[in-house]
Amino acid sequence: MSTTFRMMRRAAVVAACATAAIAAATTQASAAFFQFSLAPGGYSSCDGYTLCVYEHTDFNGWYGFGQGDGQYQLGTSGDRLNNKISSIVNNSSQTYCFFDGNNFDGAKFQVGFGKIYPNLNTAGFGDRIGSWRPGKC
Repeated sequence: MSTTFRMMRRAAVVAACATAAIAAATTQASAAFFQFSLAPGGYSSCDGYTLCVYEHTDFNGWYGFGQGDGQYQLGTSGDRLNNKISSIVNNSSQTYCFFDGNNFDGAKFQVGFGKIYPNLNTAGFGDRIGSWRPGKC
């Protein structure tokens, strides 16, 4: 498969996902949402204006993505990504503060807008995230 074809296919997938995200945001404009799914893998799986968290390094495994106010508590060990997040893509226009506690407490890790972290283990925060919210730490 040629590089040009792969790039065109990736652009089409990103455009389709962006259209779906805009439609969802239009129908639920005031509501924040966060969905979990099995990641298609790779950085390109995170749409623009979205915060994405991944179970494994290099943006693989289960992932969560969302828009809106962006505040989320993973809660109990029954949550698929509770204390299992190993990479982050912040395509949103906000900075986020991640916490190792489930109630926005404990150790903090700040992720600025437009930042990507393919391996949170190198920052000492892999598999420790229990909650996050917009804003600086």
